[in-house]
Amino acid sequence: SSDVENLFKSEGTHNLWFYTEDTIGNSNKDNPVKYTVNIDTASPVLNVDYSDINSNSIESSKFTFKGTIVEANLSKIQISTKINGENRLWEIPTKKSANANEYTWEFSFDVESSSDTNPSIPKLSDGNYEFNIEVNDKAGKKATSQKSIIVDTKKPSLTVVSDFDYNLEDKKIIFSDEKPNHTIIGTSTDSGSGVAKVQYVINQNNSVME
Repeated sequence: SSDVENLFKSEGTHNLWFYTEDTIGNSNKDNPVKYTVNIDTASPVLNVDYSDINSNSIESSKFTFKGTIVEANLSKIQISTKINGENRLWEIPTKKSANANEYTWEFSFDVESSSDTNPSIPKLSDGNYEFNIEVNDKAGKKATSQKSIIVDTKKPSLTVVSDFDYNLEDKKIIFSDEKPNHTIIGTSTDSGSGVAKVQYVINQNNSVME
């Protein structure tokens, strides 16, 4: 009927009772068959707060994803990434908030070199990671968010090569009338986030130069 068609267009939970009656008036009205129908046409709303992630998306210690979900029929929220080429997935616990149909959530990762022994916090080695956060409702609809992060805990290496005379005993550069000028050449490498800058300090006046 048109009433039933309109019912299935209305978002929310609805009850259906079914009755039958024979030709002489016997019916099951005292014990109808009941069905509960949940109409859910809206996709979940996923809000991710990246304020705990460094602005340059480079992490050297524990970092946390967090946010909120707005969904009347929440199924689950998961976060995934690849570790050593293998897809890894974790289900994120949620907590009902005071607002209707809203949930809060958070999930942390730590670096491999951390001394934290909490088994619920996955540890990541240095490298590039693409995180995918996905929330699903019971009707099969979803919302997603992605974030790329570089984990970098190692110091860059620095090699200095020069043409100056170096006194190994007292660790002094020797300048002379024969060679008053010297060229200092070096290289710096970093396998993680890359080299940002190279500096040297002149201790006579504590000047820092790049």
